[in-house]
Amino acid sequence: MGYMGFGLQKWIYQMKPRKPFKKGNKIAGYETQDIHNQKEFNLKETYSTNPEIIENRLKEAKKKSLINWRKQKFYGLLIVLALISVFALIYFNASYFNNSASHDHYKLMAKKDQQEKADALILLIKTGKHHLYNNEIENAITNFKLALNIDPDNSVALYNLILALSVDCENNSNNCEEAIEYYGKLKKLDKNQISEELESRMVMVEEKIKRGSGSIF
Repeated sequence: MGYMGFGLQKWIYQMKPRKPFKKGNKIAGYETQDIHNQKEFNLKETYSTNPEIIENRLKEAKKKSLINWRKQKFYGLLIVLALISVFALIYFNASYFNNSASHDHYKLMAKKDQQEKADALILLIKTGKHHLYNNEIENAITNFKLALNIDPDNSVALYNLILALSVDCENNSNNCEEAIEYYGKLKKLDKNQISEELESRMVMVEEKIKRGSGSIF
């Protein structure tokens, strides 16, 4: 150790000695204060042996429990009703769209079927006239009867069928009574369709029937 000088040594030796560290009994931590007045700090009584107090507390607990149960039941009912409403709305909307689609499909199919029948009716009458013009009487009769199956009150098909039957009656003595039967139907349906040619042919058919009946005796 080097030389410190006389002045520094003198200053060190003249310093007042400090007291040594003393170990005390104080517990480390925050300092606390005792409560001098016990009434200043008093916890609420949580336990009682008084039957009246106990009964009142039980009643209050039951009342609160009942209220909570009713609330839960009410909210549960609201949720169920809301779900039912949602599902009902979805179901009715789906049913409405399905019914609407089914109705539109039915209308489309009915319209298509009606158009097909109308086209078939026109075709049968047209081909029947062609057979009648070419004296193909049996084919003509078949076509006109098929046309009447589609539309029993079609006066055009009925008129041409009577002509074809009258020709068959005149040439082959066949279908004479049937020609008279269809002629009566046409008179009831539309008298304006009765032409002079058709009337004259019916006179011939009636005479043919009379001659045929007379030949039996």
